[in-house]
Amino acid sequence: MRPSVGVDRWRMSVGGEMDSSTSPQLLDAVTAVLGQPGFRDLVVDLSQVTFADACAVGVLVQARLACRHIGGRFTVFGARGGVAQLLHLTGVAESFGLPAQTGRLRLNVVPDR
Repeated sequence: MRPSVGVDRWRMSVGGEMDSSTSPQLLDAVTAVLGQPGFRDLVVDLSQVTFADACAVGVLVQARLACRHIGGRFTVFGARGGVAQLLHLTGVAESFGLPAQTGRLRLNVVPDR
């Protein structure tokens, strides 16, 4: 995780696996950013995340709530594959600012002769 500073907007790039063993690191990084003078917005880039579990989703939800509590905004982008699917299935994707997921189902129905 590498936070980089703007004026009042922070971007945090996360890579690798976000799970029960790494979630405390993510929470510590988010907490450090929220404590910065002038903080307003946190943008989290998940494009390099290869795996995420429920603990990671919990930390992201905590981060969003903490941002809102102090009047800031929390946005996630770049989630792909199973990570994006997890965020959609748990119902948090839209609240993180992720676009609606397009359907994955493909059907080809033809008469059986």
